Amino acid sequence: MSKKLFVGGDLSGIQKFIYNISSKKAAVSLRGRSSSVAEYMENVYQKLKGSIGQIQEIYHSGGKFYFIADDTEENRRIINDISKEENKYLWQEHYGILSINIAFVSFDEENPNGDKKTIGKLFSSITQEFNKLKQKKFKDLLLEDYNSFFEVQKIDADLRVCDVTGIESKHLVGIDGELHVLPSVKEQIEKGEELKKVEEFKNFSDYAKGSYFGVLRMDVDGLGKRFADGFDSWSEYSEFSNRLMVFFESKVIESRVKKILDKEYVGLMYAGGDDIFAVGRWDKVIDFAEKVHSEVDKEFAKEGIHISGGIVIGDDKFPIAKYAELSAEAEEKAKKYEKDGELKKNAFTMFNETISWENDFAYVKEYKNKFCELITQEGMSKSILHQLMMYYEKVKENKENKDKNKAKDYSYIWHTAYYLTRYMERYDKNSKIKEFCRELRDKELFKGKNDENFRLIAISCRWAELLLKDKEKQNKK
Repeated sequence: MSKKLFVGGDLSGIQKFIYNISSKKAAVSLRGRSSSVAEYMENVYQKLKGSIGQIQEIYHSGGKFYFIADDTEENRRIINDISKEENKYLWQEHYGILSINIAFVSFDEENPNGDKKTIGKLFSSITQEFNKLKQKKFKDLLLEDYNSFFEVQKIDADLRVCDVTGIESKHLVGIDGELHVLPSVKEQIEKGEELKKVEEFKNFSDYAKGSYFGVLRMDVDGLGKRFADGFDSWSEYSEFSNRLMVFFESKVIESRVKKILDKEYVGLMYAGGDDIFAVGRWDKVIDFAEKVHSEVDKEFAKEGIHISGGIVIGDDKFPIAKYAELSAEAEEKAKKYEKDGELKKNAFTMFNETISWENDFAYVKEYKNKFCELITQEGMSKSILHQLMMYYEKVKENKENKDKNKAKDYSYIWHTAYYLTRYMERYDKNSKIKEFCRELRDKELFKGKNDENFRLIAISCRWAELLLKDKEKQNKK
């Protein structure tokens, strides 16, 4: 029975690195940075492969790689030496933003093709090793060169701050007379400019076209559990990984959602591993997110794999690095979505509210369409949108009061009923509006637990409100 090493590599800080960009030349900088990360991990993988020699490749894409090698002292030494060498390089180049975790787990190879129990255990074990390394990153550098980390450093008179990274250096270079950046940042921007010629993406502000700007982050749910559950063989794992890797290539996503990805309004800026970052006119970005979720479900739902996401909406002049941070928080809210006390994920955060893809999104979209139709085609006043959103604020206050052990205020219930009744009287001759208001009052708003439908209807109102504002702007042009 031969001893083997299950070797894994994981690059930490990718999101922080990629999205820590200046608003100037943001699009090309982001694309250049994401490309440089992929190239870096490919180089590390090839360095290990060339040094060790014979390996069994399992997976390598984006910020991760896995392979199997013989468990020898020489291979262990090679892995540890390259790990130290690469972390030293990353510290000198990026000052702690990026770090690489290269770990290995020894196991007895009873079956060269693998088995479910072994594969599941190996992935769980390597993840634990990654977590240990993340808790003590740059440990070797600290031991070797304590002074460079903690002693006060002399300030050189020629030091300037990189306009993109904020890192101090006396070796900055200029770009178009606008920015002064590190040489590595200049290379990333130039790489992005080259990619732009091929991929035809635009500057961020060009997508909004006078409307609100939307920034979307999406991330796959359930991968960790799927890996921990194991696969019947390494070939089964490889097949699954390849499907995942291919699906999340930008060109594949674009082709699968081409009916909804209007490149005039949406830019898919990053897609790799299991992560998506897209920008564009806010409503088109929501449409894009819905379509991506649908395609992921078609491909992976039978294996318990879904995708959650979050969008933030605002002005296209807002700093893109801050947008990336806020959209990451929105995505995280979606991945923490619970129902009846159970973690569900498979959700989407929009307008700072999280809803289930499985049940809620279609309902919210349906009522958004109803509001828009009645307002634009039947002459219904937009005031109903503001009023229902205002009453929902009372619902939220009740939740906050419950958390603070304060008394609840249920006055919004009869205020809503009274308002809708009077509102119907204004449209006594329009049966469509009257029936819609009656439906809201008697069936929909207070259906379900904890006024959940009230919340969903309020989200529909906000969605409709922004769409109608856009339409008014277009009509004025």
